[in-house]
Amino acid sequence: MPIELIEMPPDLPVIDESRFPDRDSSLVPEHLEHYLSLFEPSPAIGIRAEPGGPVVTRGHKYLLAARNLGRPRIRAVIQPGSDSAATAELLRRPEITRLDWTEIDAAERAQPIADQWHVYYFERPLTEPEQRAFEDLVIGFLLQAGNQVREISHTGNRTQFLAAVPAGDESWFGPYRAATQRFSTEIVPVVSFQGRRF
Repeated sequence: MPIELIEMPPDLPVIDESRFPDRDSSLVPEHLEHYLSLFEPSPAIGIRAEPGGPVVTRGHKYLLAARNLGRPRIRAVIQPGSDSAATAELLRRPEITRLDWTEIDAAERAQPIADQWHVYYFERPLTEPEQRAFEDLVIGFLLQAGNQVREISHTGNRTQFLAAVPAGDESWFGPYRAATQRFSTEIVPVVSFQGRRF
């Protein structure tokens, strides 16, 4: 069954925790919100089309972040089990844009290198020697692997940077995470990465 991907205003879908609770406790809302503020589009949420309107089934925190950031649009996947008449009605609404998932996926795969924000929150702010250690151990791993890294900043207990990484090849990520784990264990604990608890 093809993926039915749409764009919609973030205030359109309803959150109903009694029926579709947010079970993802791995995300830190304020950390996630900062991370998502750095790029668009946000990851797609899941919705169920119902006669009363769309209801969020997954991605609750992504939706709330989009609302808090004042984003005019968010992507959503219409989940199986949606009411067919409600789906048709939703797709006819003027504020809904249908997207071609196959086309989007192909365009992303066609880019061998993609810029990606890396956002870390630590248990406490890093001292200057700890910042240098992070840059040597974690950012250094990316540089040694041939990735370009820029816009490095240390603000409070957050460090972030933009890295150009292989888009379709994730073989680098395991060793990269191991370097991060080493820093977290030996120097300063990492609380979250990309808004997700480390």
